[in-house]
Order: sequence, then C-alpha cells, then structure tokens
Amino acid sequence: MTATPPPVPASDGLLGFGPFRLDRQRRLLLLADGRPVELGSRALDILLLLLERPGALVGKAELMARVWPGLTVEDGNLRVQMAGLRKALAEATPDRADGRYVETVPGLGYRFVAPVQVMPDPASPGPAPAAPPAARLFGREAALAQVLAGLRQARLVTLVGPGGIGKTTLAGSLAIRDPPLGLPVRVVDLSPLSDPVLVPGAIAAVLGVATRGGDGAAGLVALLRDRSLLLVLDGCEHLLATVAALAEALLRGAPGLRILATSQEPLEAEGEMVLRLPPLALPPDQPHLGAREAMASPAVQLFVARAAARLGGYALTDAEAPVVAAICRRLDGIALAIEMAAGRVDSFGVDGVNRLLDDRFRLLVGGRRTALPRHQALRATLGWSFDLLAEEDRDILSGLAVFAGPFTLGAAEAVLASDGVEGWRVAEAIGTLVAKSLVSADLRQAPVQYRLLETTRAFALEQLRARPAMAALARRHAEHYRDRMLEAEAAWERTEARTWLALYGRDIDNVRAAHDWAFSPGGDRSIGLALTAAAAVLWFQLALLEEGRARFETALREMDAAGCGDPAVDIRVLAALAASLTYTIGPGPEVDRVCDRALELADSAGAGGWRMRALWASWVTRLADGRFAASLDMALAFQSLAGAAGDAANIITGHRLAGVARTYLGRLDGAAAALDAALAPPARGSHVVRVPFNQQLTARSFRSQVLWLQGFPEQALDMARRAVAEAEALDQPLSLSLTLAEAGCPIPQLAGDLALLDRHVALMARTAADYPFGPWAAWAACFEGGLLAARGETAAGIARLRTGLDLLRQTRWQIRRTPFLADLGAALLAAGETAEARATLAEALARARRDEEAWCLPELLRRQAALDLAEARRGEAEAGLREALAVAEAQGALSWTLRAATDLAGLLPAAAGHAVLAPVLARFTEGFGLPDLQAAAARLRMAAAGGSRAARDEGASPIDPPREAERQGDPGA
Repeated sequence: MTATPPPVPASDGLLGFGPFRLDRQRRLLLLADGRPVELGSRALDILLLLLERPGALVGKAELMARVWPGLTVEDGNLRVQMAGLRKALAEATPDRADGRYVETVPGLGYRFVAPVQVMPDPASPGPAPAAPPAARLFGREAALAQVLAGLRQARLVTLVGPGGIGKTTLAGSLAIRDPPLGLPVRVVDLSPLSDPVLVPGAIAAVLGVATRGGDGAAGLVALLRDRSLLLVLDGCEHLLATVAALAEALLRGAPGLRILATSQEPLEAEGEMVLRLPPLALPPDQPHLGAREAMASPAVQLFVARAAARLGGYALTDAEAPVVAAICRRLDGIALAIEMAAGRVDSFGVDGVNRLLDDRFRLLVGGRRTALPRHQALRATLGWSFDLLAEEDRDILSGLAVFAGPFTLGAAEAVLASDGVEGWRVAEAIGTLVAKSLVSADLRQAPVQYRLLETTRAFALEQLRARPAMAALARRHAEHYRDRMLEAEAAWERTEARTWLALYGRDIDNVRAAHDWAFSPGGDRSIGLALTAAAAVLWFQLALLEEGRARFETALREMDAAGCGDPAVDIRVLAALAASLTYTIGPGPEVDRVCDRALELADSAGAGGWRMRALWASWVTRLADGRFAASLDMALAFQSLAGAAGDAANIITGHRLAGVARTYLGRLDGAAAALDAALAPPARGSHVVRVPFNQQLTARSFRSQVLWLQGFPEQALDMARRAVAEAEALDQPLSLSLTLAEAGCPIPQLAGDLALLDRHVALMARTAADYPFGPWAAWAACFEGGLLAARGETAAGIARLRTGLDLLRQTRWQIRRTPFLADLGAALLAAGETAEARATLAEALARARRDEEAWCLPELLRRQAALDLAEARRGEAEAGLREALAVAEAQGALSWTLRAATDLAGLLPAAAGHAVLAPVLARFTEGFGLPDLQAAAARLRMAAAGGSRAARDEGASPIDPPREAERQGDPGA
C-alpha cells in the first residue's frame, strides 16, 4: 500500500501541482505563466483543504464544515462546488490528457491525487513580482487601447475615475499581457501609504532594490536612468503632490521610463495626459429585455461571471435578465459595486439582491479576499474618497445628495447656498468634486448636467442625514423644483414638445424626491400641492400615467384633509387626476365625479382658464366612455371660453376637440371644418391640454377618417401614411399609438389596403406592448382580428376579435367598440354562425343608436342587411340597405353611400339597380383602383349586361360574395 504523503506545512507559500500555482496568502490560483484561473471562493476553500492533505481522504463532513462554517447545507451544494472546481482546472489546461486531480471516494469524500510541492515563499528576498494577475476585463478593450495609445503619445498618463470603477484592474492587466509598447511592467500599489516620504521606497521595493541616501527621488532616478520600463503607480489620489513631483523628476532623469498613474483626480504634473475611465456599458433600459440582449452589456457580463464564480455556475435567463440589468443600472456600471452585488447572489438570489440594494452598504460588503482593503467594502471605498476632501467640500458633497437625479449648477447654488455658504463657493466645490470623480458632469447638454453616482449619493446621504441642515436643504430643494415645474408649465405653450422634454424631462427624479418630502410628516403640504399641479404636464409627457395618477391621488387626499385651498392649484390637480384615471382604470362614474368637482371649483372661483382645464378633462373622459354628444357639449363650452379670452392656442385646441366629437357623431361637414381650423395654423401647444399626444397628429388622424367617409379614399390613405411616418419620427410612442388607432389602421382597413394594414397592425402591437394602460393593446388585437378575417382566416380573426373586445371591456373604454363588434359580426356570418352574428350586430346597432355614434351607423345597417339576406329575409335586407343609404346621404358619407348602393343594386332589377348605383359612383373623383369602387364598377357592368347574378339565378345571393370579398381586400377574391 502506498503511504499517504505528509500534510503540507501551513504557511503563506505557493503550492504547486501540475501547471498550477496556488498563492495561499492572496488566495489566487495561477498557471505557471502567471495567468489567473477564475475560481469561486468556496471552490477555492475546497482546493486549499485538499492540497494541505494530498493523497488523504477528506470526508464530506469536514469539507462542508470548512466551506460553510456554522451552517447546515445539503450534500448537493458540495457536489456543485466540486464540479465547478474540476471544470475550472480542466478548462484552464484543455490540452492536457492527465488533467485528473481530485478523486471521488463514493459515499465518503474526496482525495487529491496529483503530486503537490511547496514553492518558495513569495515574501522571501528577491525582486517583487511585476503585479498580481489581473481579473478578466469586461468591456474595457477600447479603454485599454486608449491607454496604450496615450502612452505612445505621452510619457505620463493618468487614468482617472471614481473609486471602484476598475482603474486598478485595467492598469494591472498590462502586467500579464504581452509587454505593452515592448516594455516590462512594474506595478506599485500606493494606497496603503499614509506618509509621502515612503513613496520612493515603495517603488524601489517593487523594483527589487533599495535606495540609498536621504533623497529617495534622486536614488530612483539613478536606478532607472538606463532602464526602459512602464511603471504603474496605482492609487495616487491621497499623495498627489508627492507623486506629481516624483513623476516629473523620474521622467526627466530616465528617458526610457513611462508612467501610468491611477487616481480619482489628475496629478496636475508637467506633460500629463489625463484619460477618464467611464463606467461599464449598461444594457438598454427597455421592456422585455432578454438574456441575449442583456449579455451584450459588459456590466451584465461582469455580474454573470462573478455570480457564476460564486455559485459554481450561473447562466442568465430571460426571466432574470431585466432584474440583473436593473441591478447594474442602479449601480451605475461601477465594476466594484457590481462584483459585490453578484457576490451576494448565493445568499439572496438575484431578486433579493435587487430588493436589498436600497441598503447598499449593508449588502455590498466583502468582495474578493485578494482585493485591496479599500475595495473590500463599498463603504470603505467611498469613505476613503470622502476623507481626502477638505471639510467644506465634504459638507457640499453631502448637501448635493439631496438631488435625486441630474442637476444644474444653478440648481445646486439655489439649494445649497445659505447664510453660511455663498453661491460661488458651491460652484468652486462642484468643480473640485468633478475633478476628484465624485460628481460626474455631462458636458453634452446645455446647461451642463451634474449628478452623483447612486452609490456615492447613498454614502453622501448618510452623512447628510446626520446633519441638522438636512431639513432646510430638503425644503429648499422642494421649493426649487416647484418653481422649476411652474416654469415648465408656462413654457409648454410656447415650446416644441421634443425641446420641452429635453429641458424638463430630466427633472423627473428630483420632482419625485420633492413630492415625497412635501407629503412626508416633516414636509410642507402647500409646496406639495403646488408642485403636483405644476408637474402634471411632466407625468403626461413622459407617459408615466400610473405613477402620475398615484401622485395626484396623494395630492387629492391632502386637499381633502386641508379643506379650502387655492382653486388654481386644486383644479389643475383634479383635471390631471381625471385624465390619468381615464387612461389607467378607464372612464366611469368616479372619474365623472372628479371632473364635476373641478368644474364646480372653477365656477365658484370664476376663473375661465381653470374652467377650460376642467372642461378638457370632462371632454376626455366622456369621449372615452362613448358619450359623444356630451363630449361635444364640453368641446363647445371650451371653444366659447377660449374665444372670449382671445386665446389663440386654446382656440385651436377647441377646434380639435369639437372636430373629434363631431366625427363620431357623424356630423362630417362640421368635423371637417373644425379639424381644418385646427390644422391651418402652425402647431402650437396649449397651456390647458396636458396629454402625451401630438395634437396636430391627432387632428390629422381624424381628418383622414373624415376624408375617407366623404369619398376621398386616396387622400385619406396618403394622409394616414404620412401621419404614421411623422409619429414614428417624433419618437413619442403614445402619439404613435393614437395615430395608428385613428388613422394608420382604420383607413387601410376601410380602403382594403391589407399590406399597409398588416404593417401598421404589427407596429401598433409592438408599441402598445410598452404601455400597459389605456386601450392600445385592445385596439391592436381588434385590428389584427379584422385583418385576419379580411384575409379569409375567419376562425383566427374571430378569436382575435373576441380577445381584443374582452381587453377593451376591461379598460372600460367605449371608443371603437361598436365598429369592432361589427367586424366580429361579419366574421361570424362568414363562418356560418348566424345566431351569434345577429346578437353581435344587434348589440353594435343598439350602441350606435344609444350613443349617437352615427359615423358608422350606415355600415352597421348594411351588415345587418347581409345577415337578413343570409337568413332569407329579403324584404328586411332591402329596407335596411335603403335606411343605410338614407343615413349615409344625410351625413355626406359618400363611401358608406357607395357600399350601401352597391349592395342594394344587387337586390334590385338591373335597371333599378343601375339607377341607384350609377349616380353614386359618378360622384367619385379618385380611388378607382381600390376594392369598393372596383366592386361598384363590376356591379354596374353586370346591370348593363342585362341583370345581376341574382336575377339570373334565383337561388344565389344578390350580394355577390366574391365582390364582397373584393371589397374587403381579400387577395383570393
């Protein structure tokens, strides 16, 4: 029997086996050439215990006690970690056939079977290693190339960035790659040094020599004069003056030397090139982010790699991708923070880490044991930077934590300046903090936007909360953003929407923080109500309607508790709440009550402007509820007030409101005139209407409907196409959704352009998926169902229409429900389900008559006639078509007139049918290549030839099914 080798002596020396070296002091597993092997901390604990007793059986209980001290864990955890260890060893040496190191003894434990030798102690005398092996770089290839390019141009390059961003990792990576610039690399960690006198000695120690004499700099120059070397000085921020002077002296005296320094701020040395290291690139902030898209981000790659090392294996799933992306965004792409967060996945899971990030400094501790002390806890990293500041700069940094998002210099001065701090001192401190990488500056925007990284802000906020100045700063912050939103509200009327959003959209996080403070126990209700009223436009323009509604409801509760307040404020809050309720829970009695309360307040205050705000809210909710006559009443009252005030912007808005309501009521001439009036002048905003829609696009969308109804199908199609293209270019998803719903989908459906309808339905479905409120998703499903039915996919169309109508019922919106019911009835008739088709069409007709939704009444009557004819009620069918014809003629709806006349001509003798249809077709001036006009022309040709198919074949349907399919745009017709 072979004797078991003796235990390896406990020390901090290297342990060697095969091509591997394990540095016990730094807990690093290396290959013989110095490359690191990625290994989780628990797998490393297992390896250490096995290497200390090579050849001996180490029981499972002993291993688990070593790796999970004080915890009870399942055997499976040990198997997972062992598998990860074996995989790491095998992948590090894929070309070796003798890659077996650990043997399993079934049921008992494991044995390390390869020879183990103790290597020389790395602390023994001799040249120090060039640098600890660097971790794998994620997304830093461009930065590394920039550093190397910088070192070719300048002999002194300083890599600058906040603590934890990855400067040390990037600089250290130079030491294990092919010699950069053909030079050997030596890395000196200056962070442990507190005495500047020790700097030359630390450099000399890394070079493996000792300086002589009192002048350390001169001794180093003498040592380096004839050497070619890249010297990396890591962690210089606390020794700036010393390192700057030393670097200048070394570069003057040693022509073959180049220096790369890392620091939180520049050295300000002669000949220095400064390169700022940005955070790791983040994944896009978009709904439905999948694992593949998320893994394109270096920040996510780092998180996944560190989680895998910790867990012994981890693969990102589509389900967890949005959560991991959110974690990386919350940590601003700071590498150290991401590593620490990933290191807690084994304890809390991905969702748990995300939830616990609110208390970052409890969660983000630990890190790799080999990390520098200041990198082993996020608090230590930030505390290191904080302690290097002058006292007044520390106070101002703490004060800046009151800002929850980007801020301007003017905002900082307004909030932080007080009796003790002048504005110029705030500006000076911000400049210092930017230089020290504690405040970031976005110079691409005007004015320049500043912000604290979230981890820095969390640390600074801790310091601020401990100071009595916190309450005063929070008040001044809320007052500033109340005034800022009042400015934004006034600017809305005269500023283009995209420009307005660029100016004020970035204030949203600070508005949130101010709102939260104002309605907190220590806040100020009056500031909160004024802020809520003024900021209503911001929530709508950012399409944050659910959150906005919650903010408005909070304000309403405070209004009720406070009693009488400022009507100008209260009416704006009520109007905003009514609109947000309409788009989130849907129209209904509770929304009417809010609108009525706003109208009563406006009447009692005698304020015409605020009454217009209340009337607009009432118009929105009544229109959404299908009460079209009531919505027109609100629009006309709005118009009257705007006209009396001579308010040009709101006069335009009034025309639009009236034009939309008249369209649904089937008053086409009045609708056309009102919409043309809304479109005639240049687009301008209204200080009353605060919806996230482009008003000009809305007016054009409804104008395209009126064009089609009045018999101009080509113009309608052209206007619809151009409106959708413009909406896409605006990059306003809700404007795009409304344009598609009112023009982009219904006009191609009516005109029979199924290819265009297909494209627009797909676009609407994609856009609606990002906004889970309002009717958008329901409308998209209904339009898709109509498209499927028109293509002859009747069963699929019926199913999709039913789904869409059910979704629409849940939203409580009534707009377009009637025509969608008509589409479903027609599809059911085509499927032979006549009983259900009759019930569906009866519901649609009842709704149209009840709500005065006259615009589609002729089409409903025509489809009801088709059902009557299918059930052999010829007389009822003819009566229905004659009614449809009369209603359409009364409205001036030439397109509906044509459809009804075409079908009626199919029921009548040839001469009578020709007499009905020919005059209608003659009134058209365009659209002759479209299905409706082609069907009418074919019907006339049949009449001219001596009679319809119905006259020749008494058993056939007088409404020619192929022609009906042709009307619907069926390519198989």
